[in-house]
Amino acid sequence: MRLFKKCHIKDFPKYNKRAASWVEEHCYFSVRIGPALSLLGPSKRKRFNIYRNILDRFIPLADDFYIYDLNYNSDTVKPFHKHLVKDRSRYKIRFGYSGWKTLDRLLYSPAFKRSIKETRGGIIGRCRLDDTALKSIFEHCCDPTVIDNAALGCGRNALNAAKRSDETGVFFVIIETLNSGLESITLVSNKKDILHIYDIASKYCKISRSYRDFHIRIYDSVDSKDLKKV
Repeated sequence: MRLFKKCHIKDFPKYNKRAASWVEEHCYFSVRIGPALSLLGPSKRKRFNIYRNILDRFIPLADDFYIYDLNYNSDTVKPFHKHLVKDRSRYKIRFGYSGWKTLDRLLYSPAFKRSIKETRGGIIGRCRLDDTALKSIFEHCCDPTVIDNAALGCGRNALNAAKRSDETGVFFVIIETLNSGLESITLVSNKKDILHIYDIASKYCKISRSYRDFHIRIYDSVDSKDLKKV
């Protein structure tokens, strides 16, 4: 995936306005995580860590993280029981000293991903809004996107739990475990706050060539001269 080092959605104001209207309508959007790897040299790439640079930065913002619809008694999950506390139909994550890396082998387990997909579950955290923290997270993400059916990428039950809330000053982050591991996160909030979060993402998330070609070029409202700038 080729990324543009200095290209963001805000560089395409007409498309950005249309995308923002989609975000306001759906109250969520997704971003791909870890794109900075494509832009870093070999030495810096070794120091980049998807947990330290992205996921662990959500922990101070979150009340708790929960896994929905988990097959708790499966052989894949049993080694991680000490990090999971049952709370009704969900499981609260008890992070170790290493943060999300504590669950590394579980999150990347094919059996875990298959279980989450089959039960339409997911990993969700309720976070307070913090512009500085979001900026530091989005700098390592790319391609903010509204998918018509977000439940295809993240668990329907987790998504519905997030969308039921209309609190202000908070947002929900859903961590998606897809075929090749941790690929994207979905952010959900009320109409006002989600637009504010998207505005930060449009300024700091980079965009890939495929995103530009598919999501931006196809719209007549985008001037061809805008595309030639990057």
